[in-house]
This record gives sequence, C-alpha cells and structure tokens, in this order.
Amino acid sequence: MKMGKKTLDFDEIYIRKILEEKKITTIRRGVRNFKVGEKVLITSQDRIYAEAEITEIRRLKVSDLTDEDALKDGFSSKEELLRALKKYYSSIRPSDTVTIIGFKILKKFSDF
Repeated sequence: MKMGKKTLDFDEIYIRKILEEKKITTIRRGVRNFKVGEKVLITSQDRIYAEAEITEIRRLKVSDLTDEDALKDGFSSKEELLRALKKYYSSIRPSDTVTIIGFKILKKFSDF
C-alpha cells in the first residue's frame, strides 16, 4: 500500500456503518479538495480500516442539505445530520459551505 495517500478520518462511532456500506458519504465543513476517482484511506484514531474511491464531490450550503443527503451519510433525517454536524463544528451556520464526499469501499483492512 502506498503511503502518502490522502485519508478520510472518522470518529470511531461511524466505522461500522462505513464498512457495512450504510454510510457512503461524509459531509465536511468548508471546501475540501478531493477528486472523483481518487483513492483514499478510511481511518479512525490512527488505524486504517479500508481503502475507498471518491465517487462524488458536491459543495453546498448547510441550509441546502436534504433528508436524502442525511440518509447517504448514515443518518435517519436532516435534523439528525445537523445535530451531528453541530457536534463537530459547534459554530456551523446555515449559510456555511460544506463538501459532500461520496465514496465506495474498495478493500477492507480490518473489522470494527
């Protein structure tokens, strides 16, 4: 495995959903520079869980997020997603830009 590959780092609570492919996006505050087709490592707490390929990049305002965006991100509703975003980005506002990074798992390296 090549070192120097970009990583998508997650809170450990999301690893199971990612490896079960119930969470196929991540929503990050600001503009994130990933490209469709790019290979990344899925990590949590310095542990590598999987290799993934970026399948989509979308940038939008927090206020434009939908229930569909929430479902792809492993949440049951937009409200639940917004609560989670607030936990990680306490000062996030409806007018802030987020990057939705879609991914598919190519190879799993370890279980949760």
